[in-house]
Amino acid sequence: MRSRKLIFAIFPLILMSGIWVGCGKKGSVDPGKETTGIAFMDTLYASSDTLQAGGSLLITAKVVDGENNPIEGETVDFSTTYGSLNPSSVTSDSLGEAKTTLSAPADTTDHLATVTAEVNTLGNELSIFVKGTKEVSPGEPFYLTLEITPTSLPANGDTTATVIASVTDINGNPVPDGTIVCFVAGEKFEDINGDGYFTPNIDSLVYDTNGNGEWDAIGSIPLTEVTTAGQVTVSYTAGRRAEVVYIKATSGVAYEECPVRLNPLREINSITLDVDSPSIQVKGTGGDEICEITATGFDRFDNPVPQGLEITFKILRGPNGGESLEDSGYGPIMKLTDSGGQAKVHLHSGTISGTVQIEAFSASVQSRATQVTVCSGPPNVISISADPLNIRGWDRDNVPSEVLAIVCDRFGNPVPDGTAVYFSTEEGVVETENSVTIGGKTAVTYFSSNPRNDGLAWVVGSTRTTYPYTRTIKDSVGIIVSGPPITINFIGYPTSLEANGKDKGKIFVEVLDVNGNYVVGGTTVKFEATHGNITGTATTEDGVNASIAEAEITSVVLDKDYSLFTPDDGIGAVAAVTARSGLLGGASATVNINFRTTSASSDNSSIDIPATVDIGSQNAFSVNIKDYYGNPLGGHQLSVSSQGGGSVSPSSGTTNEYGVASGFIFYAPSDSGKVSIIAQDNDPGYGGIILSKTVEVK
Repeated sequence: MRSRKLIFAIFPLILMSGIWVGCGKKGSVDPGKETTGIAFMDTLYASSDTLQAGGSLLITAKVVDGENNPIEGETVDFSTTYGSLNPSSVTSDSLGEAKTTLSAPADTTDHLATVTAEVNTLGNELSIFVKGTKEVSPGEPFYLTLEITPTSLPANGDTTATVIASVTDINGNPVPDGTIVCFVAGEKFEDINGDGYFTPNIDSLVYDTNGNGEWDAIGSIPLTEVTTAGQVTVSYTAGRRAEVVYIKATSGVAYEECPVRLNPLREINSITLDVDSPSIQVKGTGGDEICEITATGFDRFDNPVPQGLEITFKILRGPNGGESLEDSGYGPIMKLTDSGGQAKVHLHSGTISGTVQIEAFSASVQSRATQVTVCSGPPNVISISADPLNIRGWDRDNVPSEVLAIVCDRFGNPVPDGTAVYFSTEEGVVETENSVTIGGKTAVTYFSSNPRNDGLAWVVGSTRTTYPYTRTIKDSVGIIVSGPPITINFIGYPTSLEANGKDKGKIFVEVLDVNGNYVVGGTTVKFEATHGNITGTATTEDGVNASIAEAEITSVVLDKDYSLFTPDDGIGAVAAVTARSGLLGGASATVNINFRTTSASSDNSSIDIPATVDIGSQNAFSVNIKDYYGNPLGGHQLSVSSQGGGSVSPSSGTTNEYGVASGFIFYAPSDSGKVSIIAQDNDPGYGGIILSKTVEVK
């Protein structure tokens, strides 16, 4: 029961104490001590923060353990600095609550009553403003009490509570029928002008629950109703915001205010995901490897859901480096909401950097995925490369080569963007502006210039690392700064080919510059051969691991024996193969390839003499010796004779470079008949054939 109170300087202090949670001192325990089962004074609250002198109100204390679970059977001791408490010692019930009544004596003076509740020496306190009585006439409203059933409603915009206001005069008699009672339900405010409603710029807003700076109604209640037998009954309809609504009834100087809690619905309609850190480090690299993912469940009116509802987490995708939700891999892993509607899980990084996407769901309701970046660790290895690795820069300035540095952590992940890499070289120059990594890579440009040493420019790249200790890591790449061709070396070719017009052979030459370094790839090399058919022009390949040009030579059937020896050496010709590169003859080299012939062939060899001769005539003839491919064989010694008559002179001869032995005379007999001319190849290595031709003598 309340009468209208005045505003005093002490009132702001009273308001700070709150109505649901006492704000005074609390007991404490050692931080490392096990708290399960130890009783704590969790909350201490009153049915109102003001009390009319001569009236009473209900005080409630709640006892919990270290895990916020209610404790039954604990003794709570109450005390007050003004008025009286009945009872002063109460045992907590199954909800952990212990209740007592504060009564204030009739008095015209205002007082401040400080109520203390203790359990196991751990306590809490709150302050109640006791308003002195004021002279009013009999029949006028002086006392007003509120009875609200129930005092806890779902915040669904539909459920109602019954509100009964009882109004009596100073003598305790019901006020006359038709006395107006004003009602309001909403955020807590101080009704300074006493009209029963919130008046902007006059009344004081105590609890601005939505933070908009204005008083807001919560739910709905009739604005006025008139008494019958000193009572008014109205219905309050819950709002859709889960919070405490203050229902105030005012009649004349009398008023009463009671809280009603609007609770969120026990259903999850939507889920939001938040992360305490958008990025963590690859594990084992010295940084934070864990972040907390918080899912908040909301009912259909966007209120955080109550405690104890299930929310399940899972990783949708990740870099597959061993990242996990606590000890459950990619999940799913189920957690329960706390009193703020939140469920939490911890993401642990793996050994591979990248993005991890996490989702939370409850039944058919799922959140939007949130992302956490698993960042790579500090540099552990650096790799330097260049392209091209051979530049024509020995005799030219400003010829570029792009130098690339790749920097990874200990698990091969690209290091964070912005990692600085430093470059240097002992020959030429390297441009190092803005040499910081993006995606683990950074590129600079090397240019040929003085100083020049040996045509091998070593570019060194280095960076600093802090794991497992501070040190410098480095790598280098050698760039060939080559000059024009100076030296040609034959490194592969056939020493001989069969002179058959088909046999082929590969020829390889190595081309070097003045420093003995490989020339750039694509350097032209010209080939010539005194015999056979050869590729006219080729270019060098690679220029980094080698500097080689390739040609091909094909044998021919010879028109004569270019290597005339007696007896036959088996070589029809010696092909001089020459390779040249560079201006003004630059570099050249020559090698010899033997074109080999075979033994004499009866099919390809012949005796050139007329088939018919006259009796007693003299007939000149020659012998032609060739090998199996048709190559003339020179230097073969022949024996020549006749059978069946007549004679041959001389009886021997030697083939020339065209494989021909000539100057032979056949002396025909004086009688007609058939005579055979016989030629025998006596070459010890490549001869051995006997030729015969029949001549008819007429």
